[in-house]
Parts: sequence; structure tokens; C-alpha cells
Amino acid sequence: MEEVPAWKVKLVRVVVWVLFGVIFGLLPVIIAAFRDSVSPEGLNLDKMLGSGELLIVGAVIAAGATGELFASSRRRSTDGIVANLMWIFAGFAVIAAFAADTILYLIAVGPSHSAMTGLSLIFFSATVVGTTIAVGTAA
Repeated sequence: MEEVPAWKVKLVRVVVWVLFGVIFGLLPVIIAAFRDSVSPEGLNLDKMLGSGELLIVGAVIAAGATGELFASSRRRSTDGIVANLMWIFAGFAVIAAFAADTILYLIAVGPSHSAMTGLSLIFFSATVVGTTIAVGTAA
């Protein structure tokens, strides 16, 4: 039996993570967007995302990526120093993303809806990119 290359294993792990962690995590927001788009008022991103709902999804995604990293930590002792440093950096990045999303959500009542929509989109995008890289590191 032929051994599967490491990059294929990582790719499958990341694709499964994006599908189940990110896409399924976004389903409530996607359904709300669909609901609003067929309503008489139409889709209003500031109304839909202005309260920071996307930040909650981002925090949950970051928490899930943190779990992936910790679950992969048992085999870290056999990896090289560079791999271990990458793992530590990935861990810091997902915890920082979780903290940033959570803190911004806590102050969501202050900024205007349009400012919060922009910040939510930026922070969520950064969280998705960072956590996907972290999951790839953990694979």
C-alpha cells in the first residue's frame, strides 16, 4: 500500500476544517442574509452585521482551531525546532484572534453599525486566514 504524501493529508484536513468549521459556522449568518434579501426591506449588511454577530462566529472558529492545535500537541516532541516554533506561533495567533474577536464584540455597542460591520468583516477575515493556517500547521 502506498503512503499518502504529507501535503495531501494537510490539504484534506484544511478542507474539512474550512467546510465544517467555517462554512457550517457561518450558516446562521448566511441564512439570515438570505432571509433579509427576500424581505421587502432587502439585505442591509449594516443592520445584519452591525451588532457583531460575525465576531461571535470568528471567536468560535478560533476556539475550534485552538482545540485542533492542542489535540496535535502530543506528537510535537518528535518534530524539529522550526516545526515546534511554527506550532507555538500558530497557537499564539489563534488565541490572539479569539481574544480580539471577543473584545471587539464586547465593545460592539459603542461604534456605529457601519463601523462595526467593517471591523467585523476585517477581523473575521483575519481570523479565518489565521485559523486555517494554524489548522494546516496542526495537521
